Amino acid sequence: MTKFEQVGMNFQYEALDKRDANKSFQYSCRVCCERGMRLSCDRCAIATTHAITIGAFDTNLKCKLKLTKHSSHGGGNIKPMFGKGV
Repeated sequence: MTKFEQVGMNFQYEALDKRDANKSFQYSCRVCCERGMRLSCDRCAIATTHAITIGAFDTNLKCKLKLTKHSSHGGGNIKPMFGKGV
């Protein structure tokens, strides 16, 4: 793994949302192509990390949507798993 890939991966880890992750990934790809890095896209650690990052954001969004949907349909009926409710 190159230093370039390590830096690009860090940008993916630091992304606050999908838009931020996509923006830094596009920048990394552009730099790789325009500045002569010529890394194989199939073996690029940045691309792999980007896919994982986007997947995590998608999963987080789905969980939030389910929670919002549940709470709008009487989520106050949730009972504690252990012990007595407060």
